[in-house]
Amino acid sequence: MIYNCGIFPSFYDSDLEQNWNCLSMQLENYAHKVSFLFARENENSFSFSIKMLHILASKVKRRTPHNMIEKKYRSTINDAIRELKNIVSSPDEKLSKSGVLRSTLNYIYVLKQEKRKLQEEVYFENFVYSPIVRPCFIWSVNIFVIICFLTRLLVFGEPVVDADSSAWTYFLKLRKNACSCIKAGDYKGAERNLRECLKVLERPLPTTKYDEYVSVIWQVIRHILNSIWIGRCFSRIQRSASKTVPVVCRSHAQTAIVYHLLNQIYLTQLQEDCNELPGLNFALCAVNLAESAGCSSNGLSHALMADIYFNAALQMKLFFPSFIAYFIRRAKSHIKATEEGVKRKFMWLFHPLARNFLNCRLSLFEQLRGRSKLNFLKVFNSKPVERLLAVVKMKLLKSLVEELDSSSGVGISYFCEVSNLLLTICTIVSELDVTSFDGQGDEVCSWWTNAFICALYWREHKYGSAADHFAAVRRCPKKLLTEPISLALGHALCSRKLCIHDRDNIKFPRIVWFHSSLSIVRLRSLAVIDHDFHSNLIEFITVIRLLSLEWLLISVFDVWQTSLNYAKPYWQQLPEILTTYRSLAKKDEKCKHKVSINVYELVSRVLNGVNPINTWNDLEVFYQSNTVKLLTT
Repeated sequence: MIYNCGIFPSFYDSDLEQNWNCLSMQLENYAHKVSFLFARENENSFSFSIKMLHILASKVKRRTPHNMIEKKYRSTINDAIRELKNIVSSPDEKLSKSGVLRSTLNYIYVLKQEKRKLQEEVYFENFVYSPIVRPCFIWSVNIFVIICFLTRLLVFGEPVVDADSSAWTYFLKLRKNACSCIKAGDYKGAERNLRECLKVLERPLPTTKYDEYVSVIWQVIRHILNSIWIGRCFSRIQRSASKTVPVVCRSHAQTAIVYHLLNQIYLTQLQEDCNELPGLNFALCAVNLAESAGCSSNGLSHALMADIYFNAALQMKLFFPSFIAYFIRRAKSHIKATEEGVKRKFMWLFHPLARNFLNCRLSLFEQLRGRSKLNFLKVFNSKPVERLLAVVKMKLLKSLVEELDSSSGVGISYFCEVSNLLLTICTIVSELDVTSFDGQGDEVCSWWTNAFICALYWREHKYGSAADHFAAVRRCPKKLLTEPISLALGHALCSRKLCIHDRDNIKFPRIVWFHSSLSIVRLRSLAVIDHDFHSNLIEFITVIRLLSLEWLLISVFDVWQTSLNYAKPYWQQLPEILTTYRSLAKKDEKCKHKVSINVYELVSRVLNGVNPINTWNDLEVFYQSNTVKLLTT
């Protein structure tokens, strides 16, 4: 009955926060009151009530610590719920505890979904960029697609003409006509025939600038594939039963030759404002098809491959100078695989003296166009390599002539280097038509080189070294036997050689007079030089004329000296020879050796006891004509 009187609060009411100590004290007071009210009742019932009150008080005391712990737990839970409310909603929003928990669950579900998406993105990135993570079947699919793409482009996209077809016969006929036009100098006709050849081979040239750009880009990509041997392997695959591997290689080789000829014609017909795209297209097409054909019996030779690479290097030198070294290295690797004769034909390109000439882009452009001021050649071939070879020979010959014309040499080592390179180049068998004094022919250039070498060795007083080249000078080419300049120098050289090496010969004076008279006749025919010649060519011939005159004057003076009788003065002996000698020396106004002749006269007058007053008068004449400056030097 006491339990329902409202004295004892329920542990589940909202007043759980009352002080349980106060409650226990109230219970004790209630117990005393009850004991006072029921003092007169039965002793047994009174004792029972007292016991019950004490039991209730003890239970209340035992539940007090447990309630404190529950209070602490509830406080912690309430704080956590408040924090969750601040996270999932705004602070002003009113939510019950169940609403806060429900919003928290929804927020957790959203976060889990976002986490799953981020994990999928990270996995996809690792899947794409990591070759280890990528599955093997993806690689297999990619390789299969690449193989199909390359097969379509390099196998079925490359036209191949069978050697037994009528198109092949027509192609050979057109190419033969093009070669005939090249030999005749009709480069326009040759280019027209070569373009028709490409149409027969189903390879028409691009007509618009856009097509040229696309073609050049594709050729660059194909060259990259060829450099790693993928393009070469695909290009040599058999197309059909009739188009076997040898047929494919032969077709590629002949097509490469056509592009190579077009590249050569383009190089020799350069203009100031020319477009570089056609030349680059020709060069890259020739290189790529040559690499596809390979070096074999059905392909191309190493020499032709080297020629193709070198012409491509020239094309790159004119428009993209930084890429010349790449093609030069490729050409050099093929040159090393050729026979010895072909090596000599190309190795001059890698000599330092020749390389200095080729490194100058402007000079190279002028020489290929055939309009250079240093160009002494009358006839050019369409092959750029042979054209450059002829120009290099002429530049080396000119350096030897300048060495002869200079008062002091640049050194015997440089002279030997130039002469050895020239003699090496002269051993190359040339396919060009040789004209006199153009430096193109083997015999012609060799003869001029040996003649200049003799002159330079004589100037250095190396008579033994000069004697080694006499045999080569005696074998004068037939083409030079009709040229006045070569005959004049040859006879003058023979006269000087007799004076130096054959003075003991009994017929020495007679032979010297014979060669001197022939040389004088040839020099007189060159007195009037055709003004149609180039100015540098006129200077070249003038130096050779002066060299011949010097040899003649010294030789005639030696012959005259050997005929003198030293018992009496020279002016009393052979007066007609002396008169001829003086007139010959003073006739040429440009002769720089008149000073030497005057010195000979003055010294001879002094030694022979001539009147010193007359000698002094002659010396004053020299001084007034500013020749004494030359005497002091």
